[in-house]
Amino acid sequence: MRLLCIDDKGRPNEIPGDRWPKKDKEYTPIRITYHPMQGVQGVELQEIRLTKENYPYEFYKLSRFGIRAEDLEELKALIEASNDLDGIEINIEELEELIL
Repeated sequence: MRLLCIDDKGRPNEIPGDRWPKKDKEYTPIRITYHPMQGVQGVELQEIRLTKENYPYEFYKLSRFGIRAEDLEELKALIEASNDLDGIEINIEELEELIL
């Protein structure tokens, strides 16, 4: 499964350009979470990782990415597995707006 970056605007100063997703490039999600301080769903990517130097940013905003309809079930499974790890519930129905 791959996520397509559809929005690379608004990079915070705490995140250097080489750690920022690029529009129209695909990425592999490895964990989905919810960031309570920012109130957004987040995604950890295999290809580019945020570190403690990028604090308070730990994940990329999930809404920056789109997903092919055929990959939606796999993304839902990843979210359910991530929920088990984090103890956080993510509203899976909201994913419909990410479909390309």
